[in-house]
Amino acid sequence: MTEPHYVVKFADGQKAVWSLTQMVAEINRDRSDDWEPYTKDDWTEGWTHFINHDEVRIVGFHLR
Repeated sequence: MTEPHYVVKFADGQKAVWSLTQMVAEINRDRSDDWEPYTKDDWTEGWTHFINHDEVRIVGFHLR
């Protein structure tokens, strides 16, 4: 099965299509050494708690 891709919208109105791998990388970006990284299995929890939704949010998804 193909990895899902998500349409994300930034505060400036720009949109991009991110793979699930890119979503996980964004959640885990710039964390301390003791950070336990989120994975493709639990990324929704990380997205909910650690992404500033005023700056970037999911507005759609599709399979490529």
